[in-house]
Amino acid sequence: MLYARTLNGAESATRAGYSPRCAAQKAVKLLQEPKVRALVDQVQAEQRQRSSLTADRILEELRRVGLSDLRQVFDQHGNLRPIHEWDDSTAAGIASVEVVMKNAAAGDGKVDRVLKIKLWDKTKALNDLARHFALLTDVVQVSGDVTLSQRIALARARGAQLLETRAPALLEAGTVPTSSDTPGPEPDAQPAAARPAGDELEPPPAPPADAGAGD
Repeated sequence: MLYARTLNGAESATRAGYSPRCAAQKAVKLLQEPKVRALVDQVQAEQRQRSSLTADRILEELRRVGLSDLRQVFDQHGNLRPIHEWDDSTAAGIASVEVVMKNAAAGDGKVDRVLKIKLWDKTKALNDLARHFALLTDVVQVSGDVTLSQRIALARARGAQLLETRAPALLEAGTVPTSSDTPGPEPDAQPAAARPAGDELEPPPAPPADAGAGD
């Protein structure tokens, strides 16, 4: 199975004959099918078994890189040890060995062999190990983001402070604003106390006492 080797769904779908325009979407749908997912898991499990790739093996390699010590490649006199004398832990921490042939001492006419040794990233390996063993946790700090409710509260606080400082002058001018939190009356509505007397509803007059006596 191609996907089990490349882990690239779009590429696998394209090489299987699907159009490149819809290969990614098709790969997602196929991987969601139980039969396809089970087949992928089976192939990957067989690959891990053949390569002896286990969680313990990966952790051991990370440990070797994270705890690698460059001093192990030199002898007690500061000379570089031959590569065949490096143990497994020392060799695992070495990323590359570059051999450069050059004239180290100018004017002596000799060509010297210079070895450049580069280690793997120890910090990254230690970081991966620390995260695996839950020694490090990600802390997300949000700063500078203000919610809408916080913005409203800040605006009201500034408005109250401004009103407090300008209140004497507004009182003298007779233009003190009312609180925006108190809803005012509807435009067409009038308070009952402000209605003219003629607008009040009066009960209908009582019928005359002798009404209906002639009947």
